[in-house]
Amino acid sequence: MPVATLRGLAGLVAGSIFILLAAAAAFTRGNSDVDAALANVRAAQSVAKEAESFRAAVARERARVHTRLDAARTAVVLAGRAAGTDPDGLTEARHEQGLADDQAAAADAKMQYASDLVALRRQESDLRQAELDLARARADLERHDRLAEKVPDRSLDREDFARAARVAETDTRQKRTAVETTRTAVETSERSWRNIWQRADVAARLAGESTAEATPPRPVD
Repeated sequence: MPVATLRGLAGLVAGSIFILLAAAAAFTRGNSDVDAALANVRAAQSVAKEAESFRAAVARERARVHTRLDAARTAVVLAGRAAGTDPDGLTEARHEQGLADDQAAAADAKMQYASDLVALRRQESDLRQAELDLARARADLERHDRLAEKVPDRSLDREDFARAARVAETDTRQKRTAVETTRTAVETSERSWRNIWQRADVAARLAGESTAEATPPRPVD
């Protein structure tokens, strides 16, 4: 066969492979499952950052409440020393400490909730990443099957792609279970915080005060 003919055939084959690979790449870029999973990853990362900010705000709030509690305890000690001459002062100091104790308990419970929420958001972010990996693995397997129909290539073993998809499925399933477990813990710690806060708020209002409450971010379903 003439050299020119061989070169022509080689060019034709190379061109066909290039077209198929380009089409496969376009298929992956345009895969709706991959695109949706990628959007979910970015959204989960944003929500995780919000949870981190919420926890930081709660930590500052808790520090202020515990500063008040420390001051109230000191006041009780000092008032106790002067109880012989000022019994009303000791009563007032103990009342203040009681209010501070209630608010500190509420702040501690809120801190637990905020920490649990951060853990949940991080796990959700990990789950979204696992779902993205799964979508890509499935897209790779589908791309392989499409190409194999047109250009069989024994160097690319379908089982490798199928195995990667199975591994991604297992990882996604495990991460989803972890998210559900942590979500239950978040719901429990949120209820605990709200119950303690309500009791502290009632006591504070009876004393002419009120406790501030930041609206917490809700767990993602």
